[in-house]
Amino acid sequence: MLVPNNSAVVLVASSFLTERPPMHETLTLRAQRLVDVADIIQVPVLIGCFPGEAETDCLAEAFPNSPSPGFPFHPKPETWATTEFGQAIAAVSRNQVVIAGFWLEEAVTLLALNCLAVGYDTYVAGDATPAVDCALEPAARARLTQAGVVPTSIDQVIREWAALHDNPAHAVKLIAGLPQRVQSSP
Repeated sequence: MLVPNNSAVVLVASSFLTERPPMHETLTLRAQRLVDVADIIQVPVLIGCFPGEAETDCLAEAFPNSPSPGFPFHPKPETWATTEFGQAIAAVSRNQVVIAGFWLEEAVTLLALNCLAVGYDTYVAGDATPAVDCALEPAARARLTQAGVVPTSIDQVIREWAALHDNPAHAVKLIAGLPQRVQSSP
């Protein structure tokens, strides 16, 4: 279960953006909805930029409305936990990480596997995590699931957080006040 006071949102953006997928804006809006809800119920949000540079353009392109600072994401497993990004995630003292971002086959997979390796309960929001190559997407998602990542969606995360919040009625009321950015999955 995703408990708000034990969760963190970790978004990742990649400067390897080859071209915008047809659903880019929809995916970005889904991630923004997660950030908006996280802010309401005080779940920390961290953003990493892959490869290893917290480039303003990379973050602005992927998550244009996020107030969170970006961290360089260096994915090498032997040093990941000691990087600025790995330490930032550890500093929020949450055991559950919800990951979304660009791209499934690279940055999201590497981040999720690193989080698993250091002991986080790791969730990937599939409806806010596109693949570069749609034909290879099922294999990438299966690999993550077999490694121990829990597949989920933005709405599922939000519903669990609301239900498990210290004051569920208050959380539901606050979340209901947010504009419905996206109604259906891609």
